[in-house]
Amino acid sequence: MMKQIIASVSSVHLVIAEIVQALDEQTKGVSQVSEAVNQMDSATQQNASLVQQISAAAMSLEEQAKSLEETLAFFSDARQSYLR
Repeated sequence: MMKQIIASVSSVHLVIAEIVQALDEQTKGVSQVSEAVNQMDSATQQNASLVQQISAAAMSLEEQAKSLEETLAFFSDARQSYLR
C-alpha cells in the first residue's frame, strides 16, 4: 500500500513538473509576442511621424511650385510686353 502511495505521489510530482515547464514555455512565448507587438507599435508610430513629415513637405513643394509658376508668368508677361 505504501509503495502505491509513493508511486502515485511520484507520478503527481512528474505531472506538476511538466505543467511548470509548459507554463514557463508559455510565459516565454507571451513575452516574445509582447515584445513583437511593442516593436510593431513603435514602427507604426514612426510611420505616422514620417507620413506627417511627408505631408508637410508636399504642401511646401506645392507652395513653391505655385510661387515658381507665378514668377514664370511674370517673366513670360514681361517678355511678351518687350517683344511687342
